[in-house]
Amino acid sequence: MGKYDDIIHHEYKGIEGRIPMSNSQRAAQFAPFAALTGYGDMIEASNQVYQDKKELSEDELAELNACFGVLKKNDIVKAVYFDKGYYRELTGKVTRIDTYEKTIRIDDIMIRFMNLRSLEIIEVMNG
Repeated sequence: MGKYDDIIHHEYKGIEGRIPMSNSQRAAQFAPFAALTGYGDMIEASNQVYQDKKELSEDELAELNACFGVLKKNDIVKAVYFDKGYYRELTGKVTRIDTYEKTIRIDDIMIRFMNLRSLEIIEVMNG
């Protein structure tokens, strides 16, 4: 006679007062989960090739300074700027120029003067 022979053929009635769990609910307990959330994104980011920020030549600096001399709020501009390892291009309306903080806001993007590669006024707006 085995250790559990006296109870092995008894029907299991569950725990009194509890509703039995369905097989799909029971299986969900053992479903795989992402223990390292964000790890895949981190691996993908490490495979990206970043660009080096280029120093502006004297001519490019003079061109930027000339543009800032006539630039006004609400002008439409096209800017090429360095951001997080990449050069990005943005066309939009100048919503703020802060000479103290040395930043320009185009639409809702804040760009530091030192990160600008080029700035071109597309349309001059009145007001």
